[in-house]
Amino acid sequence: MSTFRETPLKRMKPYYLLGSNGRVCYFLLLSLFLGIAQVEAQVGNGKIALGKPLTSNQANVRPVNGDTLVFHRLSKRFQAEVSKKGSADLDSIRFYSQAITTIYKQQHLVHELIETYIGLGRIYLDKNVLDSSIYYFKTAIKESKSLRDTSLLTSALLSYGWSQMWDPATYDEGELNVSTARDLAKMVKDTSTYLSASSKLAQIYYYISDYLKAFDISIKINEIATQRKDTFALIENYYSLESIYSDLNLHEKQMEMVHKALAISPFIKDTSKLFLIYRTASRGYLITHQYDSAIYYARLNLPIATYLHKMPLGYTHIARSYLETNQLDSARYYYDKIYQELLLENLHIESDLYLDLGKIEFKSGNLDNAIAYYKKAESMIDRSPLSSQMDIYKALSTYYQSKNEYEEAYTYLSHYELIADSINTFQIGISVLEYESAEDKNQNLILRSGMEYQAVLVSKQRQEKQIVYGSTVVLLIMLGFGFYRFRKYQNLKSKESLTNERLRISGELHDEVGATLSGIAMYSHVAVEQLKGSNSKEVEHSLIFMQKSAGEMVNKLSDIVWLLNPEQDTIMELFGRLGEYGKQMTRLRDMQIRIDLPADLASKYLPLEARRNIYLFCKEAINNAVKYSNGRLLILQVKSTGHQMVFSVTDDGNGFDASIVRQGNGLVNMQKRAQDIGAVFHLDTKVNQGTRMELQYKIIQ
Repeated sequence: MSTFRETPLKRMKPYYLLGSNGRVCYFLLLSLFLGIAQVEAQVGNGKIALGKPLTSNQANVRPVNGDTLVFHRLSKRFQAEVSKKGSADLDSIRFYSQAITTIYKQQHLVHELIETYIGLGRIYLDKNVLDSSIYYFKTAIKESKSLRDTSLLTSALLSYGWSQMWDPATYDEGELNVSTARDLAKMVKDTSTYLSASSKLAQIYYYISDYLKAFDISIKINEIATQRKDTFALIENYYSLESIYSDLNLHEKQMEMVHKALAISPFIKDTSKLFLIYRTASRGYLITHQYDSAIYYARLNLPIATYLHKMPLGYTHIARSYLETNQLDSARYYYDKIYQELLLENLHIESDLYLDLGKIEFKSGNLDNAIAYYKKAESMIDRSPLSSQMDIYKALSTYYQSKNEYEEAYTYLSHYELIADSINTFQIGISVLEYESAEDKNQNLILRSGMEYQAVLVSKQRQEKQIVYGSTVVLLIMLGFGFYRFRKYQNLKSKESLTNERLRISGELHDEVGATLSGIAMYSHVAVEQLKGSNSKEVEHSLIFMQKSAGEMVNKLSDIVWLLNPEQDTIMELFGRLGEYGKQMTRLRDMQIRIDLPADLASKYLPLEARRNIYLFCKEAINNAVKYSNGRLLILQVKSTGHQMVFSVTDDGNGFDASIVRQGNGLVNMQKRAQDIGAVFHLDTKVNQGTRMELQYKIIQ
């Protein structure tokens, strides 16, 4: 299921600033209002922080002529408007900013002038006035380079790069500017700005569906923000990670981010951060079909969305929840509000909105209206996330099936499956990055422990120098030598175990993946020769074989990576994986699947070798049941009997004569998997009475 993507891609309406005559008029009016002829101010070492009230130190202004209070009042009024962000009044912003920038220019206060330019650029960006925003950011960059102020240049580049993400034509340049700002922040050791730039860079990669880069940056942000206890950075990062997990259908990990965000929500007073937390929660519960909770958190967000001028985003998850629960009148009401708000603000309409409007029409029986919306969504598919692309293709396939146009339906279903394969590939990449991150943490812990051990050892050696009795010295040396031998033995044992595991993985990759790659390579050469002969049917056959083989290889690699993950060593994780596989398989044959996992067995630990063989045993049993049984129900079950756990796969299909089929079937392979872990394989089947395949595994105490 897709969600509305909060991309910065918007149609911006130009808003031109006043000309020179207008600025003169404003300044004359200001002078008349305040009753002063000239205001000249000088700022000391303190810096004016945009968006925050001035303190006495920050506003240390000493005018040469005029009243000191004049500049204080101007600065405070300007900053009061800046702090309103999206709700700021542009006329007031222009009035006060013109006054204080004139003073800064008169007094040659370039640093403060650049800060004002950056603040103005951010305000205009919040107000969707892109032309003015870019003008001020570019001016700030130019002045910062002239001043050679790295801190200001970093801030200006970061803001300018982010503003460029509102136009697809400047995506690459925007990514470069944000990346440069991130490097500058790292160089000057400005961790806060570094985290902010990293967060925006991760969002940029997310917008262009480069999920691996976005995830890699996000997990690094998480480590730094956790160490620094930077709550705001963590909230933004939870939102980014939840978005990635949502698009890639990793819903368990998505809900982890939801729970982490909600855990810190009672301590957050910042409205923009609360908006992110509640939006993270409502989307997580929506994707996992907990619609009451999704609507609850979405409604909590409505007052905040109103304050932040983000009402379309406030209504999104409410509308989607009603659509998913077939409350079409309520769904239509909220989608109409979203659509009208976007038109009113002249904002870009995403493909997800057209898709959902089409779903409402389709469910209402208005097929002509539905296909019109679906086609609008399809026309924007290149700018949509992968999950949205899948939903669009699936909706189009379903529509053409309802019209009995099976060729069109098959074409869109093929596109859907290709996107699903891409998502599976990204899932594998995420698993690898998570595994590598966990390994890096373990290495850091080992290194820290080693340093602590060295410190203790040095202290102990100093104490030994003070020992008088030789026998005590000899005893300590013997103990140290024994400890050294023990550690050496443990290291050798660990290396031997690691070598064996590497050999096993190498063999498995060679057997499982090597053959598939060889087949793809062979058929690619065949396809080239067939193209020379202009034999399109044979070329299509070769390409279909290569596509199918590539998909099988992705699944095999996914299994290998998953089995190596030390976090997946419980029966609950095993059945979660088997359940997902079973759902994918049974969906093709319109079978129902039931999973029977007692609560007392869910957290039971399974050794790596046992987990691998049990997983492959059950996977093969599921595959056989779906392909050959013609049944309507598949049951995946585990139960405990004494000192054994019994894993079984049962179907209500045709059954078969075991004495005949056993000789030429893969049942021998299932028998071997059971023997490899000291388990017992049992088959119970009769013609027209279903089949039960059972593995009895002895519990290791």
